[in-house]
Amino acid sequence: LTEARWGLQWIMRTRFGDGMRFGGNIMGIWTENLIGDEDDMPASAQNRPYDNFLSAAACAEAAPRYRNDPGFSDRLARCAREDYEFAAEKAEEPQKQAPYPEFFAMAAVAGCKLYRMTGEEQYLAEAEGYARKVAACQQLAPYPPLSRPISGFFWETPEKKRILNYYHRSGEYLLTQCFSLLLECGLSRPEAGMWRRALEAYAGYIRAISEETEPWGILPNGIYQVDNTDYSGLYHEGERVGLPTLAEYNAQVRNGISLGGDFYLRRFPVAYQFRGFFGTLLAKARATLLAARSLGDGQLLDIARRQAAYVVGLNPFGISFMFGEGEGYPPLYGAFSGQPVGAVP
Repeated sequence: LTEARWGLQWIMRTRFGDGMRFGGNIMGIWTENLIGDEDDMPASAQNRPYDNFLSAAACAEAAPRYRNDPGFSDRLARCAREDYEFAAEKAEEPQKQAPYPEFFAMAAVAGCKLYRMTGEEQYLAEAEGYARKVAACQQLAPYPPLSRPISGFFWETPEKKRILNYYHRSGEYLLTQCFSLLLECGLSRPEAGMWRRALEAYAGYIRAISEETEPWGILPNGIYQVDNTDYSGLYHEGERVGLPTLAEYNAQVRNGISLGGDFYLRRFPVAYQFRGFFGTLLAKARATLLAARSLGDGQLLDIARRQAAYVVGLNPFGISFMFGEGEGYPPLYGAFSGQPVGAVP
């Protein structure tokens, strides 16, 4: 709780109380920790609904845990309410902060947590509305172009033109967290069956793809289609780095497991710029864990555990990738913090 308090204070100190906040900053140089010299890194506050939903969810989750400090708890609750409203006011605007289903899943998670904090029905009703948008992006029936009867994955939009995949920072766990929370908060509500079906469909998807990487059992990243990508929303660090060509994208896709036609299952993400896959793997593991808990599914729970086990030793290298845990861990790039214990590449 002491550690969490520090982080919560940071969340509240980086907001201006009118929707504007600092959501983050990119720092790739060393600093002398002196204000006014050439290594200062400027950042701009923005009113971004995703950041405010994220803050609202964190503060609403935390407020009840600090009831022994009423002043701090009340401040958290106020920030949760305010940031949620700031985000809700802009929720229907075109979003470029996150994929469509992830954005509305984040909104639904925030609504559920506000409902749990306050008991006010409006938050639960709004969360259901956001979750319907997420559900509209899911493939519930087997997708005919695939050579195997795979379903349960998500598309980038309700129009279902491109399958949702993550290559760097992943919010895939939010897609099942929103349905899990809705089931917890409203088991008796009319749409509870819809949320359960969404979780069951995702569970089927995880089971179908988990068989492809034995003996290690890591979850493949997802299904990709040749010639079907979009670079417009990709983050990249500077003009000199640039983006891959379509030919480079297609070469990576075709290096996956053929699912018939132009579709391939990639074990690792298509690397648009960044390399590595623990960020995507562990987000998928968390999504699996949340579905396992809601459905009471022991097989899913085992699949989720396998992902964590791979990170800390059950891998072909026989090492732990978590610095300070186990043995043989590789050195990590930590320009500001050195080698922090518990860090994962």
